[in-house]
Amino acid sequence: MSLDFSTFPNDSFPKGESITDRSGIESCAVDDFFRGKKRFEVTLKELREDYECDESACLTFMKPKAFAFFLPLFMKIATLEYDEADNIPDSLVYKLHRMATGGASDWLDEISKTYTKNQRDSIIDFLDEMSRIEWRHQDPDLAADAASLLREIF
Repeated sequence: MSLDFSTFPNDSFPKGESITDRSGIESCAVDDFFRGKKRFEVTLKELREDYECDESACLTFMKPKAFAFFLPLFMKIATLEYDEADNIPDSLVYKLHRMATGGASDWLDEISKTYTKNQRDSIIDFLDEMSRIEWRHQDPDLAADAASLLREIF
């Protein structure tokens, strides 16, 4: 399955908007690394070589607006570079499952108000793909569970 990321413009994150709350070492690292970047400007190679912390945890430290903005980048990396992406695909499934089950309502609210229907559907398509590739072999299949819940929410 090929996911369509063209529904997300490759804009820069808005200047003056906080990416994180800069409350600790890793949140500062996330803020510094992503500041001024376009949505799809960062590569897996850059995350590995230039980002000083765990690349699979970046989204965790982002404020809701930044989470919604950079989520497509991480979905793209997880999909197109699945074998090289290490923990990024699983980390995304856990985050999206948490969001779908009410544990991250601020992320869900931001996505609901800023994403188009097609963009929201791309999250479900991503989760379906993660279920097909790996999670269907797990018990429970958190990717399929999150996709089902988000279909109802979106």
